Amino acid sequence: LLETPEIQMLIRAEIDRLISAENGFRSCERIFRFELLAEKFQVGRELSAKQEMIRFKIAEIYKTQITKIFEEDDESKN
Repeated sequence: LLETPEIQMLIRAEIDRLISAENGFRSCERIFRFELLAEKFQVGRELSAKQEMIRFKIAEIYKTQITKIFEEDDESKN
């Protein structure tokens, strides 16, 4: 469901609406690529007990998705 074109377009439209010049964002702050996750972040996995993101664990757990996002970015530059 998360990978269906309709869902991707809906999320893209919402990101573009919220992260826009009209809302005070600069062009360098725009979100060009994103990946939807099937589950929300969980305490003890991606979040600390204080609900703070544990970035190194996120990078480790979602390495494949992060790599995919940046590979797509590299391909668009060529």
